[in-house]
Amino acid sequence: MNEPQLDTIYRGDTRVITVVVVDGDNSPIDITGQDITLTIAKYRQGLPIIEITNSTHFDGAGGISKFLLSADDTELLNIGLNHIDVVKDNVGIVNTLFLGTVRVENRVAVPE
Repeated sequence: MNEPQLDTIYRGDTRVITVVVVDGDNSPIDITGQDITLTIAKYRQGLPIIEITNSTHFDGAGGISKFLLSADDTELLNIGLNHIDVVKDNVGIVNTLFLGTVRVENRVAVPE
């Protein structure tokens, strides 16, 4: 099974990952007041390296949530293929919105 893959993350870089939640007709779903969690781990069902939960969103009514991965966050990631998922929790009703992979690489040089 081929999983969708996000663009490469470079260790030590800041990265924003934007999630747009839509229904089957590609219309935005209002996520106001719902928790959306992004998790990155080396192995599927492994311990999370990064786990960020948003309770407030960039545009909740428009279904848009943005996750900021700081330089310190991305520095923790393992080189190579990592697993990523995004999960919505609406008062105990949990839905996986995205399941895929992201490649992590070192930069040539890390600025001081």
